[in-house]
Amino acid sequence: MRCALSPVEVESADVAAAGGVVATACGEGHSAALGADGRLLTWGLAEDGRLGLTDDELDDKDIVDSPSLLPSELCFVELACGDDFTICIGSDALVYGCGANISCQLSSDPDEEFPQLAALLPGLEGTRFVQVSCGADHVAAVDSEGALWVWGGRFGKEPARVDLPAVSFRDSDGIIDEALTAETRSDRTSQQAACGLDDGEQAGLCEEKAKGKARDEERQAVESDGGGVALVACGAGVVLAVSRGGDSCFTWGDGAFGRLGHDDGDADHDAPTPLRTLSAPVMCVKAAACGRGLSSLGEGPYMLALALPAESTSKNEIAAERYLMQACAEPPDLPEDA
Repeated sequence: MRCALSPVEVESADVAAAGGVVATACGEGHSAALGADGRLLTWGLAEDGRLGLTDDELDDKDIVDSPSLLPSELCFVELACGDDFTICIGSDALVYGCGANISCQLSSDPDEEFPQLAALLPGLEGTRFVQVSCGADHVAAVDSEGALWVWGGRFGKEPARVDLPAVSFRDSDGIIDEALTAETRSDRTSQQAACGLDDGEQAGLCEEKAKGKARDEERQAVESDGGGVALVACGAGVVLAVSRGGDSCFTWGDGAFGRLGHDDGDADHDAPTPLRTLSAPVMCVKAAACGRGLSSLGEGPYMLALALPAESTSKNEIAAERYLMQACAEPPDLPEDA
């Protein structure tokens, strides 16, 4: 495969045959796309069956240079890629996958192979899935009832349902800290806030976090009566989930380099933990993405959330706010003439 240093159009006869592309996903060395007609296209490294192509179609090739249609009668509505595997949701609302399974991302038996797309989750045949996301070696999927299921890697061999607590942050009198709300609202318009650690120092874009730290310690979580999931995103060993109302954002998993954004160093979190930085003022998260690298110093953003102040969702306000949680608190070196 040739390296593209700037965006180029990816063309193939199969893309045209599929009526164009409506969604894409990338793994460590492969890509996948959803055709307008619901068919799946894959290309890139062919190792471990991650492309879902037959031996005849591969013709002993280790790399497929252009998007190729999979030989499937199924139509698909969602897709995601892990490092070396591909996951899709079919029009029948079932989860399908192909590729590597060493971390039980496709089956509870790590010795089971998936060279072509096959239906997964045999214990959840009656569950209808609507959304899926992949980390490096794990999967998270949301069903039609808003329930979240996670499996693979550090999250276990079997799909486990994960319930989100409905959390609000209030002081001892049960009142949201309006002082912090006003203070941060003025600072948070069209800015990026970085979270992570760099030799014990906070990133320059997290100044408001230091201002509110004392108040955070005085707050307590209440109203944890549960709720469904509207959005899920996965990275290397982590999951980010947003409640159905959009006003609660949670992260959990591997906390190395502060990647979870909870201001507790490298601490891991085994259960969904709410992000306080998106709670005062309350932010409605519209989209989110996670990186797949180890997110050590020198790497780029690990989590990115696009959000709007909750109070603005009922008004005709267009300006969105972006929050960036990144492990690299120190900006990269720039040329002297930059």
